[in-house]
Amino acid sequence: MIKKRVLFALVGLVGTSATAVADVEPDFSFVDVGFTKMNIDDTDFSPSGFTVGTSVVFTDMLFGVAKFTSTSDDIANNDVDLTQATIGLGARYTLSNSTAAYAVLGYENAEIKVSGFSEEFDEDGYSLAVGLRSNLSEAFELDGTIGYMKLGDESDTEFKVTANYYFMSTFAVNASYSMVDDIDSFTVGARYSF
Repeated sequence: MIKKRVLFALVGLVGTSATAVADVEPDFSFVDVGFTKMNIDDTDFSPSGFTVGTSVVFTDMLFGVAKFTSTSDDIANNDVDLTQATIGLGARYTLSNSTAAYAVLGYENAEIKVSGFSEEFDEDGYSLAVGLRSNLSEAFELDGTIGYMKLGDESDTEFKVTANYYFMSTFAVNASYSMVDDIDSFTVGARYSF
């Protein structure tokens, strides 16, 4: 419950930044690369790996997204590999010179493979997310989203906050935290904007 309160507070911060001093539009055309670490409550299973994602603007309103995450860990001397892929279409609405609201509808695929076992989990589904992205300064961008994901017969709600710090106009370092049910994910990485 405490984690949700902190996350809601951070998402609220994005919302209140609509009156931010920065006169810089939020970024919707970029490529992200990062290291991802997942923690699953009440277990020793803590897979880590990489994430690659992109967002590309098509029109003043529409943009496309794609993301691929691959993580792995050992359980009882067995390698467990988790992969998740997303491809989607989004729409954005400018609230101010520095803040935009957006929504993304995506196709999802998740796969789990365990070494030594022939059976694997491989499910397709969809996701819907809404968010606010705002530049609190010329160098600092904050992004908060709430999403719904359905894979097979399972469905979950995701809360996510991402911070980007631009040390150059096209290059940034970033960090994100997301929470889905009993899984926390942390990603640190770099961004190239175009």
